[in-house]
Amino acid sequence: MESSELAALVPGIMSSLPSCDWSFGSSERYPHDVIVRISLGSDPLRSAMVTVAAGLELFFLEFQGFEDTDFAYDDDDRREVLKDRLSQAVHAVRGPTHVILERDGQKVVSCRLLLLGEGGNSIDGPFGTSWPFRRLAARLRFRRLVKTAIDVPACD
Repeated sequence: MESSELAALVPGIMSSLPSCDWSFGSSERYPHDVIVRISLGSDPLRSAMVTVAAGLELFFLEFQGFEDTDFAYDDDDRREVLKDRLSQAVHAVRGPTHVILERDGQKVVSCRLLLLGEGGNSIDGPFGTSWPFRRLAARLRFRRLVKTAIDVPACD
């Protein structure tokens, strides 16, 4: 499977998900990556990005400082992981969503994403990523880690 074949699946997947704005992006550094930007209007709280690395094995999701990576090694898994990543991104921007970031200054040392349903119950997640070496570096420098919570309410 080529990047272009995976990119060709995006419009069909997005049409099956709740309505939101989306577009293909590009990267000067990684021109062969498939990048999909998802948003709801111009609200900066409601913007996510899904990136598929050119090797087609790494699938990234970014939202409000949250970053997570998933892996897929065969074509069927790639289709499924792409669908899951796009679905998670759409739900994140439409809300309700809860993001917890732990930072050392501007560097994120851990992050969690919780996709919430009616009544605040978790419907997916938590997804999380931790960077142990960043945390260790902060501890060795006697820096205080600061937790931040970001709540994105459900859109109307």
